[in-house]
Amino acid sequence: MRKLLALGVLVALPACGGSSTPSAPATPAPTPTPVPTFSGSYSGNMLYNVAGLAEVSVPARTAITQNGNTIDFSNLVISPPGISPITYVLGSAVLNGNAFSGATNYASSGCGRIDVTTTGRFAGNLMNLTAILVSSQPNVQGCARSEMRGELSR
Repeated sequence: MRKLLALGVLVALPACGGSSTPSAPATPAPTPTPVPTFSGSYSGNMLYNVAGLAEVSVPARTAITQNGNTIDFSNLVISPPGISPITYVLGSAVLNGNAFSGATNYASSGCGRIDVTTTGRFAGNLMNLTAILVSSQPNVQGCARSEMRGELSR
């Protein structure tokens, strides 16, 4: 009787503790996706509009440095025909995937505080950029709202 009881316990053990079939392989850890880098110099044509009047296509250039999900713009320089180049402060923006948005302000001579918003997105070597500048003194001649939109390439 003892032998039968011992044999019964041995037969029951595999059913309680484990299985004779191999377990599924562990799921591998996902490979981290590298953060794309958008640093570099960008140039091309932008539409330049002041005070909602006619838009003029102007050559433009800027440079970007990137630190994680923050991009810092060098000044945006546009070259309207017949006048000296104009420089605008753009500040920095936060990346969300390949899209970005930012806001800054600076004191100008004659126009008071200038509030700047930037929005856009990257696609390969292209940057689609919109920059809007609004003066705290919009009624002063030469201080109207300015908007620049365009696609610049690296």
